[in-house]
Amino acid sequence: MTRETGQSTIVADKKLCFVRKTLANTIMGDSMPEVQQAQPTSKEGHGHLVPVTIDNRTVEVQSRQWMVSQLKDALGVDASRELEQMVDGKLVPLDDNAKIHIHGGEVFVSHVRGGGSSHGD
Repeated sequence: MTRETGQSTIVADKKLCFVRKTLANTIMGDSMPEVQQAQPTSKEGHGHLVPVTIDNRTVEVQSRQWMVSQLKDALGVDASRELEQMVDGKLVPLDDNAKIHIHGGEVFVSHVRGGGSSHGD
């Protein structure tokens, strides 16, 4: 259900309610990047929405524990792609079956899965 109330749009859902201030869009114009809101793909946990970065775009997801495969879906990452998280300046691969807790501010990169090392180590 959506209801317009002057400067705010109220969107109600059984598990998720938020108020999006449209006044900021009016003041800032199109200079602010749009933030996408990902809908949870499971009923695990019900945290508040926090921003994360995936492939240089900002997406809001619930602050909670996620299965990496479900997080990929929520972030709009194809299941065939590998997801890596930037940790202390290094990319760390995430196993699709692993669990990760999202706090907000995390940075992720997706890419085609590699077949093996070409470094000859």
